[in-house]
Amino acid sequence: MTEGAPRRRRPQRTFIRADLVNAIRETTPKLNRMQARDLLDDVLCEIETALRTERVVSLQGFGVFKLRSKGARLGRNPRSGDGTIYMIAAHESVSFKASPIMRAAMPSPEALARRLEGVRDDRSESAPCERAVEEV
Repeated sequence: MTEGAPRRRRPQRTFIRADLVNAIRETTPKLNRMQARDLLDDVLCEIETALRTERVVSLQGFGVFKLRSKGARLGRNPRSGDGTIYMIAAHESVSFKASPIMRAAMPSPEALARRLEGVRDDRSESAPCERAVEEV
């Protein structure tokens, strides 16, 4: 990107890795961007390693990640529209189930719909992480 060029805005509904790095930097001002990125990478690597070995990662107050085995099955490609049946190989996938604390902190589907329509509702704001963690 050249200097002076306007920055492209991305949809606000997507929270990406860079946002996590910035959040780490804001809560831990002694870390620079590279250190915050390395910290996030280390945490994600540990979660990945734990999933490979233990198959379940439980983060109290956040949720549970599980590695699930999916059996082989028949499927089709809906884009092609030709009706050809393909064999989908057995594989493993990661599933996530939010904790009750996390689910309670999320806005209701109605509040999300209002937010998308541009109607602001103070009750639909989710609780900050600090509050959710203190309740554990």
